[in-house]
Amino acid sequence: MDTNWDQRYQIGDIPWDTGSPDTELIRVLDEYRIPPARACEFGCGTGTNSLYLAARGFDVLGVDLSPTAIAAAQQRLAPSPAAARCRFLVADLFHLPDLGPPFPFLFDRGCYHVTRLIDEPATLAVYDRYLAPGGRLLVLAGSSNDPCKEGPPKVSEAEIRRAFAPPFRIQHLREFHFDTRPGSGLKPLAWSLLVSK
Repeated sequence: MDTNWDQRYQIGDIPWDTGSPDTELIRVLDEYRIPPARACEFGCGTGTNSLYLAARGFDVLGVDLSPTAIAAAQQRLAPSPAAARCRFLVADLFHLPDLGPPFPFLFDRGCYHVTRLIDEPATLAVYDRYLAPGGRLLVLAGSSNDPCKEGPPKVSEAEIRRAFAPPFRIQHLREFHFDTRPGSGLKPLAWSLLVSK
């Protein structure tokens, strides 16, 4: 995968890292009343959302390609009251170690729209391997309906529906705007995709 991700964290070129839990994640957890369970976040960055999930009672594994991001997540973890329910791992989505049994909840904020451009079948195979039967996967990805050329990679509704065929079942696919770092000047249009298996 692109090794520039770690450099972007090193220089602070990370407009997606707001330092606050993602509002769409919160909305979905509340709307669907998703109960605390084992969870994994792919592309966890500096750990904000993983720690939020842990604070809600989830037992969370946060995975990211960037050692710099994971080091920041570890620093954030230490003083957190949810520290016992959260751990972080530096790993490439395409070369994961054994993460253990499948998870009842998977979260991906911005990983899929990058990895699908590299190897979409392999990305979907990871979701299939690690999403437990009856579990839910929430993917937040850039929308091709966004007229702005800046922002995250973009994917169309048709592409998402084609990719997330059985064994996945789409529970919702709707648009929202990504949270971004204050002052970034961006508010990218995105897809909120919730699937079960």
